[in-house]
Amino acid sequence: FRLKQGFIVLFYIKNYVVCKEIYRQQVSDMHILQKKSSFPVSRSGNETGMMPENVGRKLSEEEQESIISNNSSLTQYVQLSPNATFPREDTVKKITIHHMAGDISLERLGEVFANPGRGASANYAIDVEGDVALYVEECNRAWTSSNSDNDNMAVTIEVANDENGGEWHVSDESYNTLINLCVDICERNGTDAHADRGTNSH
Repeated sequence: FRLKQGFIVLFYIKNYVVCKEIYRQQVSDMHILQKKSSFPVSRSGNETGMMPENVGRKLSEEEQESIISNNSSLTQYVQLSPNATFPREDTVKKITIHHMAGDISLERLGEVFANPGRGASANYAIDVEGDVALYVEECNRAWTSSNSDNDNMAVTIEVANDENGGEWHVSDESYNTLINLCVDICERNGTDAHADRGTNSH
């Protein structure tokens, strides 16, 4: 189970024990959905709610620690994007994973997601060293997969590549962190996981 060019892996979350076993065994029957571009596509407009005051500005260490405490403790960098829906309109039921189609630093990706004109974001990203950034809190919907129904149910993750082109390889550090992050998301959201066997509409 590796991330390859133009693919997303969607995980429905129903039981974190099952989810943990899925990742540990790296099962081969998970439904992999083909997608032309792995990088988030733009959309416009904050569809619901008020933008939190901590979004789109530099955060103090105390603020970052408080935000991390409500999300994954694996997070090492926080830059909250305005490109999101506050709050998400559904409960977390799955995880959507993209690769970046490049080696993009967490800081640079944060700059991209901070641009309202880009109209794109993800909840998390992982760089080639295996470090984790948070751009949209899990309680809010990131604008990632060009499908609002998907994004309202999914925690979305962008993963950097250590190879440009070819199979768009992901480093072992990134891959191991991805597994740990997915397990952490499953545990904290506390519902069952099974492989999505839907269509490629997501």
